[in-house]
Amino acid sequence: MKRVSSERFLPRGVSFERLCETLVGYLNAGAVGKYVGLSEVADKCSVNMTDISRNNRFFKSWGFIEEGPEKRQYKLVSEIAQFASVYRIDPKGDQSRQILKDFLSRNEIITKYIERIGKESLDKRAILTSLPTLTGDFRADKAGLNAFKDMLVYAFKLEELEVPVKRLTRPTKRIKRKHERVLAGLPTFYPPVILSVSPHIPLDKFKKLIQTFYEAYDEYIQKKAYEK
Repeated sequence: MKRVSSERFLPRGVSFERLCETLVGYLNAGAVGKYVGLSEVADKCSVNMTDISRNNRFFKSWGFIEEGPEKRQYKLVSEIAQFASVYRIDPKGDQSRQILKDFLSRNEIITKYIERIGKESLDKRAILTSLPTLTGDFRADKAGLNAFKDMLVYAFKLEELEVPVKRLTRPTKRIKRKHERVLAGLPTFYPPVILSVSPHIPLDKFKKLIQTFYEAYDEYIQKKAYEK
């Protein structure tokens, strides 16, 4: 008796949306009650045959599709056919998410990993770096890793992982000019300040106090410049 392989593969070179489009292509090609070839699928979607072929290994390893008696002939399993049907009409709807979640939740690897994400508060980067270890597929590319991560985000509603980190942006030329005009009307000197300092305060702490004061004053000037 031939032993079923337990290998799991990650997607290759495409986004999660392109994976879904491939599944919809299978659906449109009639891969519900019959096995269809790659060219038939490619004719029904915008994903090329090379990418379809490369990602069939991913689909097969997680049970999205079944291979027929003839090589390179596949059909969708019933749950994924249902998912593709709903996704084709409403890709961002709750129903398509729930169908995919129910399907993925049948896999213990996935369910335990989702629990781990919650317990360890894994962020996007941590997920990307841990997926190869999770699946044993160490040749995955960045696009494939992101596609798998996005699949989990989509199905299990993990959008909080996608909250963008605020980046410091360069001020526009308009803001720079405004800043310069405001600064031109502000004093460029530090006003005299009288500090009551104990003679017993250490020199390093005294220097830090003065530095903190000047930094606070600079911050105040900058804030006033952008408020006007």
